[in-house]
Amino acid sequence: MKTHSIDHVKSVLTRVISETPNVLPKPAPIVKLVECGDSSLTYMIRVWCNSSDYWDVNWELLEKGKRALDMAGIEIPYPQVDVHMK
Repeated sequence: MKTHSIDHVKSVLTRVISETPNVLPKPAPIVKLVECGDSSLTYMIRVWCNSSDYWDVNWELLEKGKRALDMAGIEIPYPQVDVHMK
């Protein structure tokens, strides 16, 4: 698996936010690394929008975020189990 810098991941996610309609500019959006897990890094995105736009913004950020990470070659690790049989 190819590794990517924290700054690279944050820049991809920040670009997604800037391209998402109905995200309010103030307070400023936040992209932070919040956890170093066993096999993953967890990032938090916090944006503001009008209450009536919440679900549309939420779903759009999830979909655009996943597509942008894929395009950048950033893989999302999924839990795996190796089973060895004797």
